[in-house]
Amino acid sequence: MASPTDAATNDAFVRSAEILIETLGEAKSNTASSSIRLALRETGMEALIPAQLAEQINGLLEGKPFLITRAAQQLQTLEKEVRQRYALLADTVSFLTQLQFEPEALDQTEYEVGVLIPSSVTKDDLKQIDRETKQWIFVFDRLEELVRGQVAPTIPVRSMSSGSFDLFLSFDDRGALALLLLIGGVYRIFTYVRDAAKRREEMTQANYPEKYLKHIQKYEEELIDEGKKEILAKLLEHKTNALPATRHGELETGLKRAIDFVLRSLNSGVDVEVSSPATPEGVEEKEAVEAEVRELGAKIEQLRLHMNKVVAQLPDRSKPILQLSDQTEPPGEDAGPKIPPGAKASDRKPNPPASGSPTGGKKLPD
Repeated sequence: MASPTDAATNDAFVRSAEILIETLGEAKSNTASSSIRLALRETGMEALIPAQLAEQINGLLEGKPFLITRAAQQLQTLEKEVRQRYALLADTVSFLTQLQFEPEALDQTEYEVGVLIPSSVTKDDLKQIDRETKQWIFVFDRLEELVRGQVAPTIPVRSMSSGSFDLFLSFDDRGALALLLLIGGVYRIFTYVRDAAKRREEMTQANYPEKYLKHIQKYEEELIDEGKKEILAKLLEHKTNALPATRHGELETGLKRAIDFVLRSLNSGVDVEVSSPATPEGVEEKEAVEAEVRELGAKIEQLRLHMNKVVAQLPDRSKPILQLSDQTEPPGEDAGPKIPPGAKASDRKPNPPASGSPTGGKKLPD
């Protein structure tokens, strides 16, 4: 029989490990963008991701039989590996800095949008890349029309990378907010459908009657439809007064098609991220940007960090999360208005968002 002293030592060890896991759950890197997590994974630095560390520590605590001496040795080994990887990463950053590889600064109302399209989607085929790119342009055009009243003549490209086809684009604050509402809404659908499917699987294993399981499966399908309606309603709340009256119906139709494409695209493994501009150093925030820009920037940052945290908790993205039918028409090139002749990107003026009427339907659970 173990002595009370041994039991107290075990309890203290387990509690310390639990505190470490809780601390990892609050790490800022939990809200890192998809491209950063992907870079860590591809360079063998995945062990530095907080969720990965927490999973390994949990494994030590759940080992049977639990022996504190063995668990302590395994934890020391893990710590050594993490320190070695972190030192290597720090050296890499230092070398890149010496070579003058520095991030390009963003203006206070400029946001970088990354669309990360894996090879499983592009098939490493230029024609498939062309089709994907045209569909994303359709999405961006509809969002720009929603918040500005017209399609932008250009979509500035900040950088591109190969392997997986990664596009990094420049968006203004209102366009970034609309995109976050769309992307965040899709990830929210993933989360709730995944949870509902998990409950259905548990009930299946518990031998619940088939009629109840069918009701739950139907509910999962309804979550997708109602989730898309909710995304559309939130987007329409940001519809500008500058939108021509003749475009209201066409824009709503275009947004529905854009939502459906993004849902399918992200379900196939594509990721979308948004990077915020940094607050200028040595300048008071209230003097750096106007109050309206600060308020919009704060809202974007809140949505961005929440979305990154949700994405980090999703299962393996190499497999679809949702089971979707193949009956949806993809976005087309001719579904929107043409750019006015002679228009320039600098011609666009900010317009205050106008409230749109919700489309109705059930909301996803809070």
